Amino acid sequence: MAPRPGESLRDDTAGIKSAGAVDISSTDWSTQRITRGLLVGVSGDVVVQFCDDPDAGTVTLKNLAAGVWHPMQVQKVIKTGTTATNIVAGY
Repeated sequence: MAPRPGESLRDDTAGIKSAGAVDISSTDWSTQRITRGLLVGVSGDVVVQFCDDPDAGTVTLKNLAAGVWHPMQVQKVIKTGTTATNIVAGY
């Protein structure tokens, strides 16, 4: 089972086991599970909140490449400032 926000995947070496679309068309996207990575369908910026530092605010990941998994543990993708599209979260 994937960890909840504030927990970490550090001790789990398994790869992505499931995935789901990130829909930020109307609101910020958040999950009760921590991602193992994000896949971007169309390149662009992705604004995220990382899982181990929820009080630090957000980080803009500039010009993420399309078509590859970007390994990262996030708990939220923020609509404002995100220009990449067709984002998939891996767990």
